Amino acid sequence: MLKSLAERLIAEFGSGFSVTNLKLMRQFYALHAQRIGQTASGLFETADAAANCPDSV
Repeated sequence: MLKSLAERLIAEFGSGFSVTNLKLMRQFYALHAQRIGQTASGLFETADAAANCPDSV
């Protein structure tokens, strides 16, 4: 399964997606999942993020 995924990712995005790299990425995420937010904005409260954004006029 990883070999197939690696081939598809390399075809679409270029190098850097070998089977070994995919395993290392998965291992990194498994070890640090609690620190990794889905998005950068997911790290902040909605009200706090809105308060820090300049008004668009």
